Amino acid sequence: RIASPGYFDVMRLRLRGGRAFTRLDESGGPQVAVVNESLERVLFDGESAVGRRLRLPAVGGNLQEGSDDELWEVVGVVADVEYEGLAPAGSSAAVYIPMGQSEASPFPFLTTPFISVRTTGNPLGVVPVLREAVADVHPRAALNDVTTMEARLSSSVAQPRFQTVFIGSFGAVALLLAMLGVYGLLAYTVAQRRAEIGIRIALGAQTGQVSALVVRQGALLVGAGAGLGLLAASASSRVLGSFLFGIGAGDRLTFIAAPLVLIAVALVACWLPARRATRIDPLEALRLD
Repeated sequence: RIASPGYFDVMRLRLRGGRAFTRLDESGGPQVAVVNESLERVLFDGESAVGRRLRLPAVGGNLQEGSDDELWEVVGVVADVEYEGLAPAGSSAAVYIPMGQSEASPFPFLTTPFISVRTTGNPLGVVPVLREAVADVHPRAALNDVTTMEARLSSSVAQPRFQTVFIGSFGAVALLLAMLGVYGLLAYTVAQRRAEIGIRIALGAQTGQVSALVVRQGALLVGAGAGLGLLAASASSRVLGSFLFGIGAGDRLTFIAAPLVLIAVALVACWLPARRATRIDPLEALRLD
């Protein structure tokens, strides 16, 4: 990548070692380069890249450490940054060379340069000033595709965002249906046991003991179902991993929260009918049977 002095400051790329480009890094001076952390880790096996020399091949070639007579010297190391999107594979080994020395590099000439500007207030408010500044330097040049970094970022994640909302909506509906199904099934099962509950109370069982028994039995059933669901979710997580950003396919919070929600619903579904059943008269419960 070709960069002018000040680029790393504008883009807030953290300098990990050495220095950034300066106005002294122009054509005719010592050929210098800045690399990112991925290249330093891969090419130099974790050792500092500052002061090392690189051979810059033509596009498609392999980067490798050069001999003493090759003058592309690494003067700085910057943090990795994703240029092609927010996916983990977006960042890769990269070399930055000064714009003033780009003609001496083996890379194709940069015919469409990008200008990055950091400002305060409304970024689009400085566009007229930028157009005038560009016209002063090159009257035939024009600014095209002027946009903010927020808009460019939003555009790059539009498709993943749609997929996330789409799949998340189905997931929310599925969770709601599961909650309603669990509640309805357990509530019906407990209601069918009113005669049994009446007999237990008539034989001297305390209402708290009966409620705890019903809730415990319901929790065991839901716990077994949640365990099977976790196994199925773990098996399918690799398929959904490509839609995730910022969390892993085996995110612990997700795998813990979903079963807990269903278990909580199940406990309520068992406790409420059991509580109502323990309040009726045992003889009435037997007559209802």
